[in-house]
Amino acid sequence: MEKIFKILVFALWLFPVCSNGQVQVRLTVKQISLTHPNDSLYIAGDFNSWSAGDKDFVFAKDNQGNLFINLDLPAGLHEYKLTRGSWSSVETTVEGDPIANRVLALSRDSQLTILVRAWADDFKRMPVVRKHTATAQVSILDSAFDIPQLNAKRRIWVYLPENYASTKKRYPVLYMQDGQNLFDETSSGFG
Repeated sequence: MEKIFKILVFALWLFPVCSNGQVQVRLTVKQISLTHPNDSLYIAGDFNSWSAGDKDFVFAKDNQGNLFINLDLPAGLHEYKLTRGSWSSVETTVEGDPIANRVLALSRDSQLTILVRAWADDFKRMPVVRKHTATAQVSILDSAFDIPQLNAKRRIWVYLPENYASTKKRYPVLYMQDGQNLFDETSSGFG
């Protein structure tokens, strides 16, 4: 997947994009898992803050009964998935396993046909039991750090080397997002 991503990035750099930077794309779903024929279908991606049931990103039906959506997006790479309105009803493999984010590499107006194999809520899953995996070097600096620019509060995790308090050694600093996914399996959304 990483190799494909690098190729797509290179292709976008190599070929010029349209003058206004916006690209029109039409996504059509010709075959869909038939378990929910009357449910609305949504697209969620980096272009709508991954909102699974965003009413501005719902598919419509054409004269042949195919579901479609027309999008105006900035040229470049966009990741997305299809849902039936929530993350509990996101598209999956035929076995019910999660799929990787789909990728749109947009440099010009495009049309794309999508096949949805199955939906997450069609599979009975045993609850995942996760154990705490954070080491003693991980602590929570603030459980509700205010970020006024995002109108949000976030938990701030800190990892310090084992001998940090007792040494005068200087360490480089690495800032990362999604600390719940880095340090502790219990708080991780995806293990």
